[in-house]
Amino acid sequence: MSAAAEGPVCTMALPMQWVPRAGVTDTMQTDSCYRRNLRLLEVVASLEASQEDAGDDGNPVTHRLSHKLDLLMEMVSVLISDRSPPPPRVPLTLTRSGASWSTPSPPAVSELLDIIIRLHPDLAYDLRAPARIEECEDEADQFRVHARFEWTGDLLAAWERWIFRQHRRAVARERSAPPVD
Repeated sequence: MSAAAEGPVCTMALPMQWVPRAGVTDTMQTDSCYRRNLRLLEVVASLEASQEDAGDDGNPVTHRLSHKLDLLMEMVSVLISDRSPPPPRVPLTLTRSGASWSTPSPPAVSELLDIIIRLHPDLAYDLRAPARIEECEDEADQFRVHARFEWTGDLLAAWERWIFRQHRRAVARERSAPPVD
């Protein structure tokens, strides 16, 4: 999976784990997961946009309301996270079509997995991406795993928008960073 051919790429450490997919999944379960992932990407986009816009209008009522909603979201997130602690943070390379990461014990090539990623620190809600392992490269004491997500339609479009926003933010951070001598 060549990152150059994949368009925008983002590299970041996010809470992530993978679990083998057991056999054929139920269509209703797949549809439910699809809808939850799509909704999660919409919520993350909304959160990120509201965090960027916070305080821009100078209206104290809007600022208080935004603060109260942030507190409510944090409280609900804490309640949910008590039931589901985040997976460990893993350095990931994410593209429009998949993810890659390093691990000492890789899954088998062609294996079907669910890749579970916590996209936003304020949400105790994980993206669950069905994926197929395309390649495992030997890297000394680790293996570089390349997985291709198995989703289409609106979910793929929402994922592409999220990847593009993360890539754009990384480029903006690089441009605004002071030059290193």
